[in-house]
Amino acid sequence: MKRLSLLIPLVALTLLGAGCSSGETTQKTNTTTSSTTTEDVIAIESKAFSFTPKTINAKVGEKVMIDVTANEDHNFTIDELSVAVDTPSGKTTRVEFTPTTAGTFTFYCSLPGHKAAGQFGTLVVE
Repeated sequence: MKRLSLLIPLVALTLLGAGCSSGETTQKTNTTTSSTTTEDVIAIESKAFSFTPKTINAKVGEKVMIDVTANEDHNFTIDELSVAVDTPSGKTTRVEFTPTTAGTFTFYCSLPGHKAAGQFGTLVVE
């Protein structure tokens, strides 16, 4: 009986403490930069002679972050924006740049024969 008399107040305090909670939870998110979220990152797959997706969109003056996942050694190049980043096999590489003018630009792999074989896409900057 003594054990039960100790258990009842303990249960009551536990329930009372749960009832006083605001119900809000805090979730921590790890990102690679402090000013952006993972929603701001464009994911591109680079494989034998193709990029998926083939078209990506951006806005003038806003930082573009692209995570390129390559299944072979490639690169990600946009001549007009001075972007040229190697994308090693089996890795995801972050490409960052800020377009300063609107337009349609071609991104491609500059390895010999890759662009001609279809490894290119379109960046539309508005």
